[in-house]
Amino acid sequence: MLSAWMNLDDSNHPTCNGGLRDADVIVAIEALLASDPSIVAVARRLSVSVRTLQRRLVRSEATYRRLLDRCRRQRAELELRRGVLSIGEISAQLGYSNPSHFVRAFQRWTGQAPTRFRAALGRTDDALLVNDRVAAESPRGSPTPPR
Repeated sequence: MLSAWMNLDDSNHPTCNGGLRDADVIVAIEALLASDPSIVAVARRLSVSVRTLQRRLVRSEATYRRLLDRCRRQRAELELRRGVLSIGEISAQLGYSNPSHFVRAFQRWTGQAPTRFRAALGRTDDALLVNDRVAAESPRGSPTPPR
């Protein structure tokens, strides 16, 4: 799979667009989301230079930023739908250094805050989510922490 992507001369290959498979890049981004989703780390994971990765993305009319945003948005929406993680935990899972950066990005992608997105699905805000998790983890019969 990666060998076809690496070959500059196989632009006629039916599964490649100029030698690039966006799916390979997306898989690498998804694997690195929580740790280091930088273009340098993705290029290293694909065993190509950053410049080579950029050239091949241009051939497929894609950009690294667009693919990264797509991966982050899909994972964010999935986690918000699941309703298990707090906004801060989702932010960290997506590789953001600060939850406010995630909130701004999510608003740019969807036009609404992550808490509104979750509320529209019938989920509660982060404070209630944390309290529910604490209550669920409390041993039976023991008092739950005050809300």
